[in-house]
Amino acid sequence: HDDLFASVGVNHIWMPPGVLEAECTLEEPVGALRSDVAFVGSGHRHKSAYHPEWPYRTRLLAWLSETYGSRFRHWGGSGERVVRNRELNQVYASTKVVVGDSLCVGFEYPHYWSDRIPETLGRGGFLIHPRIPGLEAHYTDGQHLGLYDFDDWAGLHGKIEYYLAHDDEREAIRLAGHEHAKATATYTIRMRDMLAHV
Repeated sequence: HDDLFASVGVNHIWMPPGVLEAECTLEEPVGALRSDVAFVGSGHRHKSAYHPEWPYRTRLLAWLSETYGSRFRHWGGSGERVVRNRELNQVYASTKVVVGDSLCVGFEYPHYWSDRIPETLGRGGFLIHPRIPGLEAHYTDGQHLGLYDFDDWAGLHGKIEYYLAHDDEREAIRLAGHEHAKATATYTIRMRDMLAHV
């Protein structure tokens, strides 16, 4: 919203979300946490328990549950339970494919995504996320994560199935995404950038 801020006299600099540097660690998989596909975050797969202006989250969770059944796990509000800190890293280490979402209506607002991207990558998860304008200036599809077009269920399914079947490629992307987040997306780096502007 650079133009909007400028129009009302706000001196504004956009910074992407980050992840806590100390929690950018790779953990070992834990048997009890394993799944092929997972979603981490708030939402409900049967009724709207998320922001009413963003029904896509409910549709996404329902689709993942219906498509993957017992191979899918939902961690977070309305899911199995909330996981944080080292256990969250263990969930990511124990999950083959993490599917992401951001409340970016229609995925049309450029440079608007949640901290789910750096959090998942920095903590060692392999992430498939909807494409958002500006995102690929920070993360590369097929190198740091997987991207698909918003509302393209066949495209999402194809990406998930591809990466479930290609363990070595998925693992290489997971590790590269982790290193990239540590090198470019920690709060330490964000604060250095902020202080440089100040």
